[in-house]
Amino acid sequence: MGKNKPRNRHKHYKVPAPGTSPGLYAIDDEALKPVIVLHTYNTKSYKKEELKNINNIDKLVENKDFNYWFDIKGLADPNIFETLYAKFDISRLVLEDITSSYQRPKLDEYDNDKYYFFS
Repeated sequence: MGKNKPRNRHKHYKVPAPGTSPGLYAIDDEALKPVIVLHTYNTKSYKKEELKNINNIDKLVENKDFNYWFDIKGLADPNIFETLYAKFDISRLVLEDITSSYQRPKLDEYDNDKYYFFS
């Protein structure tokens, strides 16, 4: 007789324990090293650059003549999210959604900001 194969082959995601405060990060143990790309654009120009250090990220997005898109691939470094929280006052609930790899694609709007989530 053949060996019994496991029936459930879907990925198990790391989620915060029930009863924990909202806004906690649940970073998967197998998360990739982060790569952050900043897209800067308006109706006349477009620039794309990979960021090696995000400590001065608020200085990169000061020009109000442009729109900015942060493309974050890989979530293994929770310090990135603490920096985004400190520099831009992004809601901890939004940061929780960013780190939730089980999150469905969605759009959240807060005042003048929009957050798109794609896994």
